[in-house]
Amino acid sequence: MLCSVNVSRYEGILGFAASVHPESPGPLDEAEAACRELLTRFPDQIDGTERLAAVYEARGEKKLAAEYYQKAAQFAQGSPGFDQELIDWYLSKAKELEAND
Repeated sequence: MLCSVNVSRYEGILGFAASVHPESPGPLDEAEAACRELLTRFPDQIDGTERLAAVYEARGEKKLAAEYYQKAAQFAQGSPGFDQELIDWYLSKAKELEAND
């Protein structure tokens, strides 16, 4: 789950995403933009995908959040260094969000 690149520039925005209410879209828009930049600049890292899932979840966009947790699971399955427990967590989170959509 750790990224080998320095993403400290994004940490404040992305860490904030999980604590923001959907009624306050401004910070979540910033977090989404940061995630998309991570995906563009570092497509070989999981951070953008995983954090984008968290942004969508914070917004209440369960279907999109589930989709990105699924993508994170697929990324982890195809990459060295990810344990099955983390993969199972992503899949569980996706399933939970799909069931509550």
